[in-house]
Amino acid sequence: MYCQNCGEKLINDSMFCMNCGIEIKINATTPKESNENSPNQNSSRETTHSNESNKKGSENKADELVNKSVSPHHHSPVPHAVEQNTANKQTSDQNETKQTTTKLNRLMPTLPFLIPIVCFIIASLSVGFYYIYEDNQNDKVLKLQKSAEEAALNGAYKDAIERLNKAIDIRPNYKTLTEDLQEVERANDVFADIDTVHELITEQEFEKAKEKLNVLKEQIMEETGPLFISLNEKVANKEATLIIDEIKKELDSITTVDVLANKLNQLASLSSDEALELETQLLSKMVQITTKEATAHLEKEQFDDALRTINKGLSYKEDDQELLALKDKIEQEKIAFEQQVTDEDVHNRTAAVEFESFSADLDGKGNVYIEGTIISTATIPIYSITVYYSVYDENGNFLEDGFTTVEPNKLNPGDKGTFSDTIEGIDENVTVQITNVIWFFD
Repeated sequence: MYCQNCGEKLINDSMFCMNCGIEIKINATTPKESNENSPNQNSSRETTHSNESNKKGSENKADELVNKSVSPHHHSPVPHAVEQNTANKQTSDQNETKQTTTKLNRLMPTLPFLIPIVCFIIASLSVGFYYIYEDNQNDKVLKLQKSAEEAALNGAYKDAIERLNKAIDIRPNYKTLTEDLQEVERANDVFADIDTVHELITEQEFEKAKEKLNVLKEQIMEETGPLFISLNEKVANKEATLIIDEIKKELDSITTVDVLANKLNQLASLSSDEALELETQLLSKMVQITTKEATAHLEKEQFDDALRTINKGLSYKEDDQELLALKDKIEQEKIAFEQQVTDEDVHNRTAAVEFESFSADLDGKGNVYIEGTIISTATIPIYSITVYYSVYDENGNFLEDGFTTVEPNKLNPGDKGTFSDTIEGIDENVTVQITNVIWFFD
């Protein structure tokens, strides 16, 4: 087929000419068909050309008639110019429409190829924009998650929870975000309980604070996340504060070294300045109590007990000059006492009594009557005192021995006792000599 307007060969089933853009009438006979089917091809063309010429001539004549009919009634040239411009505009519009139609007709054969390409481009752009959007959303979630982690590690748990909730609003199906949120919420609960412990300590509710701390320590032991490392330190600090405050409260009422030693053991694991200061106070009070107890033992000449007390105090503060000086004093007095005890023991064993008076008289019956008084010079009580004597005649010849006991039976240091006896059948002047005195003591 060929275009009936320009003679260009047409694509099968085309609706428009690709060259001139005119609409193809399917029932019309193309120039080629006329040439093939009719021997009068030239005459047909001439006839067609003649008809077109006549048509154009008719149109020109009509335009002239219109112009002539209008001109006599309008003396001004302006209306005619307006009409001419309108006609020109219409012609221009027709030409533009014709050109547009021609372009469309040229594009029509490429449409089967263009549509898939355009669809592919649109799909690619959609995927690209979707990927960029999703990538931006992921970046936003990651930034929120990271900032939440930093906030939680710094103790700003509420800010961390708020940021994680924003991230979950963007990515509600991210399991990691939910797990992070749950961990931060647990950490926030522990932090709140630590504040409760602090309030209990401030109010000196030490037993309740201990119970709360024990529960917190069990909870933290079950956690492995990094957030609970700092919380574990906070719990340990509160426990140290509890120990220190409780000891401070009890310090004035402590009266024994053993109790003070127990408090020192509680402070042994603490290294804070406050703990070290309290340890100094405990040691100072321990020195005071040790000094007081050791001095009391010393006054009672309980040297071993005094030294035992001093050594216990020195085991906690071995370089304390006050305790060391007291220990030296106790040891010196112990030595002196032991020496004195030795001397006294010798004295008590060998010279515990002195004779204040003694006499032996011969009566008219030929009996000799003896009597005397003794004084206890012992440092301890003595008892069962027995006086032994011998009898000699005028020439100094030994006649007999005898003994008698002192009354009362027991003499305390400085007490006096008396003794007496009768020697019968002497009948002469005799001499009685005290030969020995025996006593007992505990």
